[in-house]
Amino acid sequence: MPPTMPIGTIATTSPVDGGNPSPCAANLNSPAPAGGTVVNLSSNNSAVTVPSSVTVPAGQTTQSFTATTSQVSADVSVTISGTSSAGTISPGDVQVKSLADPGEG
Repeated sequence: MPPTMPIGTIATTSPVDGGNPSPCAANLNSPAPAGGTVVNLSSNNSAVTVPSSVTVPAGQTTQSFTATTSQVSADVSVTISGTSSAGTISPGDVQVKSLADPGEG
């Protein structure tokens, strides 16, 4: 059986300084059906938190959301994943930058 093609992607803004918000979006390849498409969101690292889910409205292909970042001691790459009962969604990565002053030390 061939692999299932993703129904959409998670778009991210990267890099972002730790402690600043990161605009993101759940993008579908085709418009959401009546009732919309719920995309459940998760982050693989506590340096980035996301809403538990967003709904792409009926007839639309995109729903924006904000990822909240924390200050980090070293740069870190964080993956934001999305799942939906309608199919798989390709994850997006956020590069969270350390605010450490390069002139110190």
